[in-house]
Amino acid sequence: KRQVFLEQAIAFVGSPASGWQRIDLPGSGRFARAAAVTCDPQACTIVGREDDQLIVWRVDGSGTARRLTMPSLHVSERDRLAPPLLRDGRALLVLDDHRNPGATVMLSELGGGFALGQGPPGPVAGLASMGSTVLVLTGPADPMPRIWSLQL
Repeated sequence: KRQVFLEQAIAFVGSPASGWQRIDLPGSGRFARAAAVTCDPQACTIVGREDDQLIVWRVDGSGTARRLTMPSLHVSERDRLAPPLLRDGRALLVLDDHRNPGATVMLSELGGGFALGQGPPGPVAGLASMGSTVLVLTGPADPMPRIWSLQL
């Protein structure tokens, strides 16, 4: 008899003062894992992978988790997913582009899904924003990481 095991992604929301609540993140694959999270006062946005695809979840203040509609993007076990950047409640992600080695893709959340565009070259290490400027840290520490500035 063959057994099938599924690994489901989970998140915990709350605080040390109020306690923690386990949230099962919805998915349909055999393997799902959350990798990074960013929160604003309304919700938390979580990025991860399901099987070999990028997945993004949103958990609201009530603890309700939903899967966001994403374009199909390959993500490997070795990929380091940077936490999403939230701007006005919408997520911005930059990740390695497996279709084009050395390049990245940028995903900007729109009303019903995400727009896909080209990001700066190099592996992504982090994102930050300052006003309408997005800063993307790329590259390994050796020889030297780079900071790219994007105007939105």
